This record gives sequence, structure tokens and C-alpha cells, in this order.
Amino acid sequence: MLAFTPSPGSVWTTAFLDVNTFARHTPWLHTPMRLYANEGISLFAVLLLAGWWSARTRDSATAMAAAAWAPLGMLIALAVNQPVVAAEPVKSSGTR
Repeated sequence: MLAFTPSPGSVWTTAFLDVNTFARHTPWLHTPMRLYANEGISLFAVLLLAGWWSARTRDSATAMAAAAWAPLGMLIALAVNQPVVAAEPVKSSGTR
């Protein structure tokens, strides 16, 4: 496992430490966020289905097209995200 070596004054170091401080001070939020991380996709699917159902009841081709494209956009975003997440980080040689 890689260790985090903070470089003082870096924006990324400050952000990292701020997020970790927030996480330490809000243990009550860990369970809801874990549930959202695990079950959020199901919630999103239900919301997309509700949007489609709502668009069905209208007499609008635009609303139906938007309801049909929303899940496809999500799948495209997921397909683009997977290789990015799986990519190995580029190691710096330390020379400029």
C-alpha cells in the first residue's frame, strides 16, 4: 500500500487533510454514506424509471426522448469511467 507523504502548502495536501478531518468529526455520517455508495445505483435506477413513467403520461416527444437518453448517458459515463479507474498511475521520474 502506498503511503501519503504530504508536501506542505500543496492545495492537494490541504484538501486531503480537510476531507480526512471532516470524516473524523462526522462518524454518524459514515453509515448513510456507505449505504449510498453501495445502493446509490439502485436509487438512481428508480429515479430514472420515475422520470420515464412521468414522461410517458405527457404527450411530449421531447420529454420521452429525454427520459430515454438519460439511462444511455449514464451507461456511457460508466463505460468511460471504468478504464479511467482501472488505469495504473503514471510514476514520476523525478526529473524535469
